[in-house]
Amino acid sequence: MVITEALSFCVPVLCSSECGAAEIINEHAGKVLAEKSTLVEWVNSTNSILVNKNHFSYSRTWLSCAKDYEKIYLKLTLSCKNHPKIPWQNF
Repeated sequence: MVITEALSFCVPVLCSSECGAAEIINEHAGKVLAEKSTLVEWVNSTNSILVNKNHFSYSRTWLSCAKDYEKIYLKLTLSCKNHPKIPWQNF
């Protein structure tokens, strides 16, 4: 939630590709680095974000947030061989 909170205040973010919110980061809102990125890559990316003064706006309702996370959850869950039953699929 820290990432979406930062974005709501138009603060660019830097996160790992393993972070759930990585899927909502675009080139205007920050940068996503591979989990195995080197320290130098993290430092360089941080510097580029701090130097870059591009302004962006970010708006996301709680409903759209919930729907986005539901899509991510379903994608990850259903990709498992023996995935658990999704409770709300019966509705």
